[in-house]
Amino acid sequence: MMKKDLILFGYTGSIGKQTLEVLKSFDCPYKLLGVVSHSNTDGLKDVLKSFPTIKFVGTEIEKKIDFNVKYYFGQNLLNIIDDNPQAAIFNAVSGIAGLKITLRAIEQDRIVFLANKESVVVGYSLLKEALKKHPQSRLIPIDSEHSALAKLLKNKDDVKKLYITCSGGALRDVPLSEIDKATVKKVLNHPTWNMGKKITVDCATLVNKAYEVIEANFFFNYPLNNIEVIMHDESIIHAMTLMKDNSVVAELASSDMKIPISYALHDEERVEGNYKEFELCDLHFRQFDERRYPLFNFILNNFDERSTAMAIISSADEVAINSFINGEIKYKDIYTIIVNTFKSMRQEMVSSIEDIVHACSSAKEIAEEIKREIEVNKKCKF
Repeated sequence: MMKKDLILFGYTGSIGKQTLEVLKSFDCPYKLLGVVSHSNTDGLKDVLKSFPTIKFVGTEIEKKIDFNVKYYFGQNLLNIIDDNPQAAIFNAVSGIAGLKITLRAIEQDRIVFLANKESVVVGYSLLKEALKKHPQSRLIPIDSEHSALAKLLKNKDDVKKLYITCSGGALRDVPLSEIDKATVKKVLNHPTWNMGKKITVDCATLVNKAYEVIEANFFFNYPLNNIEVIMHDESIIHAMTLMKDNSVVAELASSDMKIPISYALHDEERVEGNYKEFELCDLHFRQFDERRYPLFNFILNNFDERSTAMAIISSADEVAINSFINGEIKYKDIYTIIVNTFKSMRQEMVSSIEDIVHACSSAKEIAEEIKREIEVNKKCKF
């Protein structure tokens, strides 16, 4: 069987590295034609040695390694999509930067393996419109929850309601009175998953889970009020469906992202592979506590697929998380920066990606200003 071409954006991140592992260790229908990173080129030489099929490399930094490949730099990064019209695109880029990649790929009628939440959350209406104009293109979700739902929804007519699970993040057992004092080390110590820093903080605030509810609405066309989040400690159940006879069907698996990655890359079929061992254990659930996760409902209450609301929130979230990880603000300030940035801006209707880019830029400026005010106030107390 002739293998299909694949270009991997974000190969240096957590999902990117696990995608490389799947491509290397599994008998996959895709061969790696190109890899792209934002600025981190660590390990590129090893990747090129491991994947001799790579012919194209993209990075923001103009740095070449002596391999027989074509390089794309800076503003020309997305040309790697245009120049390889048969290649599928795997978007594992973190943050809002992933939206341009997804849109360009859809406009080129590609299959897109999507591990970038912000593409959907921020660019919801633009993606819907682009998919209507380019029906040959497909978006295939990589998140474990949405991959699980895709399997469960093969008998969609029988399903009344969707459930996605969340562990509650690193602070789920911390007393409410102590959450504001949580350290970076504590927040990054996720109880069940090993992920990148940004998404691990988003798990603690449950920003990521609000995004995933929006993604489930986008991918599967269920109303937001028919998608419920269940707090589940072990991250063994990834998603469930409530059937028309009130029975519940669930997808259980170990917390291993290679499972949804492999499922997507094998044309949405299950295959054997080197996955984390599954061990059935006691399963625990807990009540959702809005006081612990105030940003969850804040995001869903302000979600508007047609406006710049999510561009503002996502941009402020990026500033707040980077500031927290760098030790510039406290955990409680993440909420302050996001909410105050949102309240400081007018939400505009989205008609083009330029509207989103402008909103993101403005939101980041305001979020940075709010962060500086927090830092000044902190110094004044001493």
